[in-house]
Amino acid sequence: MKRVKKRLPAEQARRLILEAAEKHLISGGPDAVRVQTIARELDMTDAAIHYHFGNRMGLMKALLSHAGRQMKTELKAVTSTESNQLDLGAVAQLLDQKYRQKGYAALAMWLSQMGWKSRGQGMFEDLSDQFAESAGHEHSEAKVRIAALNVFLVGSALFGEAFLRSVGLPPTEENLKAMQSVVTGALGGDN
Repeated sequence: MKRVKKRLPAEQARRLILEAAEKHLISGGPDAVRVQTIARELDMTDAAIHYHFGNRMGLMKALLSHAGRQMKTELKAVTSTESNQLDLGAVAQLLDQKYRQKGYAALAMWLSQMGWKSRGQGMFEDLSDQFAESAGHEHSEAKVRIAALNVFLVGSALFGEAFLRSVGLPPTEENLKAMQSVVTGALGGDN
């Protein structure tokens, strides 16, 4: 007898698919995010995933957007302080977790190599405004510093271990954090 699968509400199905996709991204990078694997894992059909995301590329774009929404919410929690002093180290830790530990820098690189161009804008605007007020920088200078922090963290996520080895250092978590500390200190300091 053929089993009839229960249809989930669209939002719940999308959330479950994105959570499963993120799990695969963390464990194996963008190549591990496969529609068939996720469908089998969630006891869905491939067609169900295609219904929600169009195709694998649509799933990957949705996964990156999903991470961006999470990051924006998490940044608000990290940056809301009573002292009005922005902890750039805490911001860097959060971004490092998303970019390196969860694999979103690799996903963005993968999407870019597939021809995707980001249409998003302003994700870090509130952060850079708060940084300007907190550190006494001009708004344009604060924006450049936050952009530079992101460039470093994405680059570190993709190539940090290789660069550490290139100078004779083991690619340990401690050395990656030391490198991050140098950059956050330089970006947070005066000109």
